[in-house]
Amino acid sequence: MSEYVWIGPAISACSLAAVVWLNWGRQALRAQKLKKPVDAYLTAYAKAKEDSWARELHVPPGRTVQVQLRLKPRLTHQNHETIFGFSGPENDRPLPKMFRSEFIKTGIRQQQSPATNPDHYIDYNDCYHIREKSDRVVGNVYALGFEVDTRRPGRYPVILTFITETGEGLPTQPLTLVVETRP
Repeated sequence: MSEYVWIGPAISACSLAAVVWLNWGRQALRAQKLKKPVDAYLTAYAKAKEDSWARELHVPPGRTVQVQLRLKPRLTHQNHETIFGFSGPENDRPLPKMFRSEFIKTGIRQQQSPATNPDHYIDYNDCYHIREKSDRVVGNVYALGFEVDTRRPGRYPVILTFITETGEGLPTQPLTLVVETRP
């Protein structure tokens, strides 16, 4: 009888571990994974092939340009809000003006702005917000685009934040907009 004394505590420990995992562990692991929910890429054209997607996009200064994003979810999740902008000196950094998807050929959703959609706004840091719930499913690629006014030459890190069901998430790797005068 003494050789089976360990069975009761072992079963209790396994049960406790299962309860802890099912009630807290899975959610904590999911929340950790949602800190980097998507692989994000920049492209200048909606019809660009996947191999032309990049983490860095070069554009001229003092112009209005189209900055297109491609998002590949790493896990299925619900996105509540998307935030897009640029880091850099306030008077130099590019300014997102409106949502404009070159992927959409025709339709009311091709072009939207804070003036036409109450769920779109620009904050005091010049970041463009889209408050719209959407499901992001692994295996799909999602296209977003913005009309951006460039100003002075420089390297401007892209601010791309996703508000998911567990909090803020960022792309897996940083993106950069390079504003430069080419000869």
